[in-house]
Amino acid sequence: MNERSQIASALRRAYRSLYWWRHDRELLRPLAGIRTVVAFGESVGDNLLCSVVLEGLQAEGAGPLAMLTPFPDLFEGAPPALRLLPFSPDLVATLRRRGPRLILPNYGVFDPVLDRHVPQPRAHLIVEMARSAGLRGRVALKPILRLSPEERSAGQALAAGCILIQSSSQGAPIPAANKDWPQARWQEVADALAGRFPVAQVGSASDPLLRGVRDLRGRLSRRQVAAALAAARLFAGPEGFLMHAARAVDCRSVIVLGGRTAPGQTCYPENANLYTAVPCAPCWQRNACQFGRLCLDQISPAEVLAAIDGQLALPPLAGPGVQVELGPGA
Repeated sequence: MNERSQIASALRRAYRSLYWWRHDRELLRPLAGIRTVVAFGESVGDNLLCSVVLEGLQAEGAGPLAMLTPFPDLFEGAPPALRLLPFSPDLVATLRRRGPRLILPNYGVFDPVLDRHVPQPRAHLIVEMARSAGLRGRVALKPILRLSPEERSAGQALAAGCILIQSSSQGAPIPAANKDWPQARWQEVADALAGRFPVAQVGSASDPLLRGVRDLRGRLSRRQVAAALAAARLFAGPEGFLMHAARAVDCRSVIVLGGRTAPGQTCYPENANLYTAVPCAPCWQRNACQFGRLCLDQISPAEVLAAIDGQLALPPLAGPGVQVELGPGA
């Protein structure tokens, strides 16, 4: 490279540096005084799981903290040291270049060609996310969602003594057909329960409506549905945000898992997690399936009803949940 080319290259680098410095300086203004920033992305359930990572970082002295999230309502009632800001890929890119420490908790990377996360999580999502954040010591397999007394009272009025059913995950921000048990089988479960308990359906407004149930689809905010879960007798549905929210507020659950994920990867030991150990399970595929979703097909309404009865016979949930050792050097 001759002298003129070297000068031109140096000028381009200087221009780019100046451009990004001015750009980044503006984006970083809301983070003044913040030491650590956590962000996940667009998945509502995984944003809720970040609550455990945030608590662990706070305990280890990583604060003041900020959470970049599309769902700030999930973190209402958190300590004042937590600053909530909108999730922005542009801001994440800025933080990769400069600024406070950036933590992106993860449990693998989604491959759109393979239609699944790779590699598969070896442990529970919370454990994998905590380890990826560099946490040590122990974590509880229980998300944190703080409800006010007023919210809990409203939840009691809405769903006290109810069984809440979610029959589909297709209205989620990131839908996965391999989570969904057939609607006709959910209908059999709802019909069998209707004479014994009040039954209400929660989830997205676009979910198919079950007959003979109270329709709460699409009518509740995320916090309202969490309050309803806190008051409910039991939640039954697929793996996803409502399963995580139910555990956060101590609602017993029956999760129709099939074989997409294994219970120890995504679910909670306090649940009844109906898993089918077919040879291809757990596959972690969202929508593609070469085997006609055999893992879900092998779960019968009678099995779900027996699991519901088993959960209802247990005492109410309470306490911090199962504790898991992250291990040294996590």
